[in-house]
Amino acid sequence: MWEYDPNKRMPSKEGDVQLHSIKDELTGKEKELLELCGRDSRSDLTGKIKELIQFGINVNAKDKDGRNALHLLCRYYSNPKLTDAIQLVVKSGIDVNARDRNGMNAIHYLCQYQSSQNLIDAIQILIQLGIDANAKSNDGSNGLHYLCRYNSNPNLLDVIGVLDTFGVSMMVPDNAGWGALYYLQNKDKKEMKIWFDREKKIGQGGFGMVFKGKFGGREVAVKRVEIHRVDKREEEAMLKLNHPNIVKLLHCEKDQDFMYYALELCYASLDQVFLKSDDPKKYKGRTPPNIKIFHQLAEGLAYIHSKSLTHRDIKPNNVLIKRSPGQDEKTIIKWADFGLAKKVTERGS
Repeated sequence: MWEYDPNKRMPSKEGDVQLHSIKDELTGKEKELLELCGRDSRSDLTGKIKELIQFGINVNAKDKDGRNALHLLCRYYSNPKLTDAIQLVVKSGIDVNARDRNGMNAIHYLCQYQSSQNLIDAIQILIQLGIDANAKSNDGSNGLHYLCRYNSNPNLLDVIGVLDTFGVSMMVPDNAGWGALYYLQNKDKKEMKIWFDREKKIGQGGFGMVFKGKFGGREVAVKRVEIHRVDKREEEAMLKLNHPNIVKLLHCEKDQDFMYYALELCYASLDQVFLKSDDPKKYKGRTPPNIKIFHQLAEGLAYIHSKSLTHRDIKPNNVLIKRSPGQDEKTIIKWADFGLAKKVTERGS
């Protein structure tokens, strides 16, 4: 493209066009690699992957959910050549410890989704290639949590043995307070019980009451809603959302009369900051500067919109305040109450 002889040099505008053309072509190939690795394929993909990599593409390119080619192979590829494909993309420079938007690495994907005979070999290969087998996702789960919670592989106990050999413990708790052993023991049970104290009501809305309670050994807020008033939109919306500025739904279950939601416990709602000083419900704890509050709210809202959802009930009552534990205590602002949430159509309405 570039010539020493000035008379043979390509005009800069023409060079820019050619550079953009090359960039567009590479971007297209990166998308093609992700689409290829994301197919539920039983055919040998290694040849096609090699061809795409030879173009000099960025093998670390990610899709909108933060997944790279390695994530997608571990999620979908059920061919015996899975381990060859894994070694191929890692050798080509892919980040073996890359996380998706939920904090999951390739081990999480294998343990949650891979039910082929390749599971043990694939885990061993990834660990040999330097993956952190003890890595935790955003909900505090390691690979064993996901394996024992979701996977029905006939070699499940053998896989557990392999991970145990590499130092992944069955007893390490996730954010809900459960170790992988708990999920294994309760795999075929339909419910994991939520407990709450009826005397400790911490809130009330048009559709239910909120009590202080426990789930999985941790303190939670338990929202109780009459069965006939349950809005599936709220449940579906919250199960889709996993972001530091959104109240996390940990678990839900029901009896004959009520649906119960175990939610991340927060200290107050934003409207309590503005109550009069003599009001017993006034929040008197620390809050970040206003600009940081708005920044956290904007990040949470942007994430909600990225999941093709709209909140539709934005007000101070639905903004909660949480303080992170530890010495470096931080105040975190979180969106809550998705009872009016709606999914955005493909046309954006």
